[in-house]
Amino acid sequence: MFTKKDIPYLILGLLAIMMTVLVVRCVCGKTLKEKMTDEHLVFFYADWCGYCKQFKPQVEQYKGIPIEYIDCTQPAEKERSLMKEYSVSGFPALFYKSETKVVTFNKPRSTQGIEEFVSECRSS
Repeated sequence: MFTKKDIPYLILGLLAIMMTVLVVRCVCGKTLKEKMTDEHLVFFYADWCGYCKQFKPQVEQYKGIPIEYIDCTQPAEKERSLMKEYSVSGFPALFYKSETKVVTFNKPRSTQGIEEFVSECRSS
């Protein structure tokens, strides 16, 4: 299948793939880190929750700022850590996050409610 002459080319090919993966990880990691410092919404939901099923389409319709979706249906360590960080005790839970503050959603569960909430968070 492969001969001894092919080994240097195989090694070069593998190195090229590894370098590509490293570059992509570095760029994506930096982009994600930068995104996390900008204002965005954090939406915690669970597929089994009836209120989440009603509210999630409203959240998805909102296009004002980026939204980070945290699926807590079967939370792994990352989701549990975020739930603890945001003190999530029930679902759905929506938060506004910026560099300087985190605010808990306190409006009607609608796209208009989200718009009002974000507007108030920005002005306070």
